[in-house]
Amino acid sequence: MTTSAIKSRPIYGSLVPDPTGRHHVVVGEGPGTAPVMRLLAAPGFPEHPRHVLVAPEPASGPAGLAALSACGVAEIVPDGPSLLRRLDALLDGCRMGTRLYAAGSESFLGAVVKIAAEHGLLDDECRTEHAGSTARRVHCTHCRQVNEHVTTNLVACAGCGRTLFVRDHYSRRLAAFMGVQADAEQPGATPALQEVFP
Repeated sequence: MTTSAIKSRPIYGSLVPDPTGRHHVVVGEGPGTAPVMRLLAAPGFPEHPRHVLVAPEPASGPAGLAALSACGVAEIVPDGPSLLRRLDALLDGCRMGTRLYAAGSESFLGAVVKIAAEHGLLDDECRTEHAGSTARRVHCTHCRQVNEHVTTNLVACAGCGRTLFVRDHYSRRLAAFMGVQADAEQPGATPALQEVFP
């Protein structure tokens, strides 16, 4: 389990069946397809009613896609954004007792949990497992632009161009880490650029 001393940071576990669920929705993106396959093979995970959709890594190839289909994946979509749109539509009709399981990058998990909350699912109705990159989704506190897949401590905001320092503060409402102007107190003085979220 990933833990953090920073209280705003999400805590991820492992995907395990929730026996109290009456309908199960499972999503996986990229490296998250492996935990999804493990969950589907877990003893006690119901075959019905459930809906499983994944956006596998491009290198999966025909054999990887066949393995996903064989283990019960109902839908294979081309990429993460397509998966999130499909999940939003799928949860639009969710009913009491729905349980959501998600595996993938931190940015993907944040977006999934945000969509789930918009459809009324509570934190204890969602299971998440981090898999793959720790790249961050960074919200600019100055122009509100969201910068995706940030792997460094500094990022040039795609919206306003400011050099942002990527803070450890995480907003569940925005599903993003906060980015603040790095040289706000001393113009031109920024810390060294470092790759910290591979």
